[in-house]
Amino acid sequence: MSNKRVWTIFIAASVLLVVGVLASLFGAGFRLYEVKTPSMGTVAPVGTMVAVHAQASYGIGDVVTYERNGLSYTHRIVDQTAQGFITKGDINTAVDALPVPNYQIVGRVVFYGKYLGMLVQALPALLIGWALVYAITLLPRVRASWRWQIRFIGWSLVVSIVAMWLRPWVNLVML
Repeated sequence: MSNKRVWTIFIAASVLLVVGVLASLFGAGFRLYEVKTPSMGTVAPVGTMVAVHAQASYGIGDVVTYERNGLSYTHRIVDQTAQGFITKGDINTAVDALPVPNYQIVGRVVFYGKYLGMLVQALPALLIGWALVYAITLLPRVRASWRWQIRFIGWSLVVSIVAMWLRPWVNLVML
């Protein structure tokens, strides 16, 4: 079996595995969110991918994701009143302005994938950039002896440009 065929099978199997895992998670009621603000401190820093699952009940201390006005928020429940749950980001000094009714809660956070959200956000640009660089190296004018050098330089530039665009190292930890 040729190397090209082995790589094709490997990539296809990897894609199918990822799609299968994601489909089974969504089928089991899990939802994925990316943390975009530093309010949850070191528990869920900016760029963390959180997996959320609906629960029958929620209690004080649970980290939950709730949706309000089309936006999602991931905060910790610090109190419960007749109007709903009182939530607060771990590094915020004040509680959130409005109580969260039970129907707005999507679920409790059951998994924290630190910085995985940034990778997921960058993945389409990285794949397109890498494919473009690879396609350029297949042009007839590019000598076969130069292809891998051009690919390494091109892929490094793609990663650098995507990193500059997304700025994953900004606000990772509050100083």
